[in-house]
Amino acid sequence: MITERILAQTFSRSVNSLEWREQYPQFPHILPEVPYDGGRADFVCTPVEFGALPVDEISALRKALRNPAMTKVISVLYQYPAQNFGDLQYLTQLSEDELFVTLQSLFSLGFALPHGNEFKLNEDSILRNLEIEFWSFELKLTNWRGALYQAIKNQIFAHSVAIVIPQKWSHRLDDRLDLFRRLQIGVVSLDIDSGDAKFLVPPVKKTPGSSYSYYLTLGVFLERAIKHVPKE
Repeated sequence: MITERILAQTFSRSVNSLEWREQYPQFPHILPEVPYDGGRADFVCTPVEFGALPVDEISALRKALRNPAMTKVISVLYQYPAQNFGDLQYLTQLSEDELFVTLQSLFSLGFALPHGNEFKLNEDSILRNLEIEFWSFELKLTNWRGALYQAIKNQIFAHSVAIVIPQKWSHRLDDRLDLFRRLQIGVVSLDIDSGDAKFLVPPVKKTPGSSYSYYLTLGVFLERAIKHVPKE
């Protein structure tokens, strides 16, 4: 009998297999049950190896993204490169005192700089040079509509999204694959016995719908996926 737990275990093994790496992106980091401000994703993966990144800068970034106010300011300045204090306060919905303290913290961490009467991200910081791509996967036995609904929500933080269903029931989607192509959402058929995975529809890479949700997810990865960086 196939259960969602068995499906999840098989998928986790599959994306770590040689067969997967020969055909699809390799994911050094695979996290289950990743929360974000729109819900919880079954699996979130990235092809980026965090271990190759500068330890000090990653440690500082983890500290920043652990703070909701700093995450808000970072996400706004990422979208809108230079903002004055009033506009930044409006966009982040932080109080004047909160925003002042938050900016001072970002200055000290090296992530933001004053620029005349405006503020912007430091072009030399890891924030401007870090490209972390996220893939999300939603797993369902037969309820493909539920998986599709969650996958659409996951586009708020992920660059590529897909659903995963057992190969045994993948034929039920034969007449609906065009829907997934139009929505640019991938479909993975997973053989529970062999662990072989096949993209019936490859996902299309897009910019996440919300920079704030993206940085929240990045913060989760920095907390859970990187073991060698000491916590402050």
